Amino acid sequence: MEPTSKFIPTAKAAEYISYSRRQLLRYVEEFSIPTYGPRKNRFNKDDLDQFMANPLFFKQEKKQFSARKKRGFTPISIDREC
Repeated sequence: MEPTSKFIPTAKAAEYISYSRRQLLRYVEEFSIPTYGPRKNRFNKDDLDQFMANPLFFKQEKKQFSARKKRGFTPISIDREC
């Protein structure tokens, strides 16, 4: 008899939600589904159930990075009194 665990590996998680392993990993990236374990290859069954009920719950807005400022010469204005 196998002990019941709420954490399952990637292959079993994909089977649990009826997706391929590759599709599950795409959803992990797109929807930020939490992963657990030292190698981040375990999923919580409760998280997967919640994802299947409402995928947008996990959707996070991607951060917009501003353009880097170029380093170098910056002209300054000098007020000259003549």
